[in-house]
Amino acid sequence: MPWLGDVTKYIDETFDMMFGHFDVSSKYLIKSYIEEHSVMPAASDEAAKSIDNDSMLASNTKLSQAGDYVGDFVDKVKKGGDVFSGHIHCHKEIISKGRKFIFVGDPYQQNLGEKTYQCGFYIINDDNSYSFHEITSVPKHVEIYMSDVVDNFDKFDFSIVKGNILHKIYDVEVDNIMDAKISQRINDLHPYEELLPDYEIDLNSGSDIKMLNASIELIKKSKLDYIKNYIDNIAPEVLQEQSIDKDKLYEILKDYYKAVAEE
Repeated sequence: MPWLGDVTKYIDETFDMMFGHFDVSSKYLIKSYIEEHSVMPAASDEAAKSIDNDSMLASNTKLSQAGDYVGDFVDKVKKGGDVFSGHIHCHKEIISKGRKFIFVGDPYQQNLGEKTYQCGFYIINDDNSYSFHEITSVPKHVEIYMSDVVDNFDKFDFSIVKGNILHKIYDVEVDNIMDAKISQRINDLHPYEELLPDYEIDLNSGSDIKMLNASIELIKKSKLDYIKNYIDNIAPEVLQEQSIDKDKLYEILKDYYKAVAEE
């Protein structure tokens, strides 16, 4: 069935399977959201308000499962049959009126909001059995909160950024030296892409002064010391993989630095 295709011309409970880009009802979207978020303490009150304030749901004090609200078009499939649908990016399997309703989902995550989505495709066999296959070879969206890194730098698992799309979130203040160390470790692992960072802290005047002082101290330090510190923080596995000797690398960069300084 195409998008907004007319299903009324088909007899109920006729088909074993149905495929389409179906327009699921807004009742389903609301109820599904409530089901998925009501277990979270921060969202439970808001979920209750959504039920009380929504005209489609408020009259029903004993709400059914979200699947029962998908839409009447599922009635065209026999009970126990299967409905495969596009439209919703998140891969999900639910029961709707006794039918298996499957959102196939995206083959890859398209934006940061889909960072938790499992992506892949289905294979359907001649006997109508099917299996889902996750695609793990495409970049995923990952987040790194600076609060998880600054106090746990040596133990933090930076491998999550390798080949993925990175979003750094500054929820605590990070001085320039630590920020450089974090950036170096990330660059060593070659993320597919790094998005613009998000700052969740208020940079008040006190914070600005601290950051300015840190910058001044960094400038005062010998640039050769900065280069040495940079090299010392290259991940050991990267050095080993590239057959790089840290001391030799430092001597080469030092010679380059002196040559540039003389010019």
